[in-house]
Amino acid sequence: MSATQTIKAIATATGFTQSAVGSAAYTITTAAATPTFSPAAGTYATAQTVTISDTTNGATIYYTTNGTTPTTASTVYTAPISVSTTQTIQAIATAAGFTQSAVGSSAYTITTTVATPTFSPAAGTYATNQKVTLSDTTSGATIFYTTDGTTPSTASKKYAGPINVNASETIMAIASAAGSTQSAVASATYTISRKPH
Repeated sequence: MSATQTIKAIATATGFTQSAVGSAAYTITTAAATPTFSPAAGTYATAQTVTISDTTNGATIYYTTNGTTPTTASTVYTAPISVSTTQTIQAIATAAGFTQSAVGSSAYTITTTVATPTFSPAAGTYATNQKVTLSDTTSGATIFYTTDGTTPSTASKKYAGPINVNASETIMAIASAAGSTQSAVASATYTISRKPH
């Protein structure tokens, strides 16, 4: 908030007439409070809804999410912001009688976990050879699998099409996608039990 004060002064000395009046006006202006964010900056496993607030009464908040410094020409904050990918929100506040606030900034890292792969047909006992299809609901996910009982990693065989199961075996699979945490390990055991002729 601003406060204005004018100081007036004269000077006198023996043998001199009184001086003219000297005057100086001072305006002290306080900056609006820096905006704050809730939840706080950090790494989250799910999308977040971010609220921006300011303790200056009557403040208007302006923000950006594209890395640029906010100005009064930026988007006016009117409702919580949905953060579903990694991004930084920056904000300023203005209020009548105050100078513009400092820039507040909050960085959010969203590390969603890739969905666990699924198998079709499901694990079980079959009388004939099976063609097992692996799928994942996470967009852009890559599936890696093993059939030798070892835990799969991104160095394992990449899934590119149905897996021929000609004998009893266990297929284990994981999925990975850019910007996300690797999925849990999925496992399906197939028993091929052919009837004798």
